[in-house]
Amino acid sequence: MVAVFIMGQSSFLPEEKIDAKIQFGAEGDGLTDDTKAIQRAIDETPIGGTMHIPPGIYKLTKNPDLKASTGYGDSFFALKISKPITIMMDQAIFKTESAGKYGVFWIMATADVHLKGGFLMGINYRMDH
Repeated sequence: MVAVFIMGQSSFLPEEKIDAKIQFGAEGDGLTDDTKAIQRAIDETPIGGTMHIPPGIYKLTKNPDLKASTGYGDSFFALKISKPITIMMDQAIFKTESAGKYGVFWIMATADVHLKGGFLMGINYRMDH
């Protein structure tokens, strides 16, 4: 009896670590618009890979190109995720513009997206009935 065990080449390579701050220049100072840097990091994270956003306050702005039309009206987002990835946000705070109501992550045409950690800083909107 002969047993053959074949491993793919990627099994021998260490997992590539994507860091939004170190590799893509996200500042995390609460003043600099980090939207494009974080989006580039998301785009460069391989399918099934992990992206890390270090502690800091990351200012995100609405992307007019990320418009989702729903039965509730049009919604806009700052960041788009369209492949299965994990984003580790250890003590990362997302600061959004208080004047613009929009979402942070637009997850579309994919499954198995994992968002771990992170906080949202902005104004709480109250809806009266």
